Amino acid sequence: MSPQLGRNCGDGKIAIFGLNARAPTGNAFARGTARGCCMATETGDHRKVVLVVDDSVELLDAVRVFLEPRGFDVLQASDPFTGIRLATEHAPDAIVMDLDMPGMDGVEATRYLKRIERTRDIPVIAFTGTSPTSAARRRGFERIVIKSGDLEELETEIEDVLRAA
Repeated sequence: MSPQLGRNCGDGKIAIFGLNARAPTGNAFARGTARGCCMATETGDHRKVVLVVDDSVELLDAVRVFLEPRGFDVLQASDPFTGIRLATEHAPDAIVMDLDMPGMDGVEATRYLKRIERTRDIPVIAFTGTSPTSAARRRGFERIVIKSGDLEELETEIEDVLRAA
């Protein structure tokens, strides 16, 4: 049986998608308002939670390493099915969704999330390595970011959709 998100493994670690990671210091997940969870820091500040869904583990790690020092807590899913589960369980403040994934693409996963009451108002940013189509906005994405290696653009778009939410 694979470990569950947030399952305590002892030694100050938690299991996340079968990987061991350092447990956050301070309070554990704290339930927030309409959109669900945020991490409480030792000072009691609540950080925005971003769910990143991408089939590239390397990209997931790069986004997490980039966003966490900038004040975000990052949930990761390496497939759209796990992404949907995490979105419905934790109701993050924003979702970054790869468009091209095996099994179910990001457009279909986003359509599914927009039909669920708990997740329908969460802003979703399409994160793609290909040229976006103008139809992507009509498919439930608030923004489209091209994977160019410049994660500052992604951070800017996340901040913009959070301000608008």
